[in-house]
Amino acid sequence: MRNFGFVAMLLAASCGQSKAPVTPINPSDGGQAVSCEPALAKARVLYAQAAIDEGLAPNLHADFIEANTHMVMVDCQASPDSLLACVAAATTVEALEGSCLAPIDEAGEVEGRYFSTK
Repeated sequence: MRNFGFVAMLLAASCGQSKAPVTPINPSDGGQAVSCEPALAKARVLYAQAAIDEGLAPNLHADFIEANTHMVMVDCQASPDSLLACVAAATTVEALEGSCLAPIDEAGEVEGRYFSTK
């Protein structure tokens, strides 16, 4: 029953969020738009496999994948060129999170700084 509250919270948090791919503007490329779509597609595949490997209940797969790919897209907005190359080379979630994404700290300070700027 405790998990129901967590799942309900995840569903409520995801309501109203845009599903459109993020296309950041890369100032070093003369203002050309750099698409994060390749990183999003690769991250979806990796997190879908991780959900299966971890034995996550099938009804939670979509939320798990959405939450984690959102994290990839946030990092892609910050540094699209380096992230796209790194994600393309990643073959596991461990490699993706360990080498490509900004580290998540247990105290939540990184996330706190991100959300305080929004």
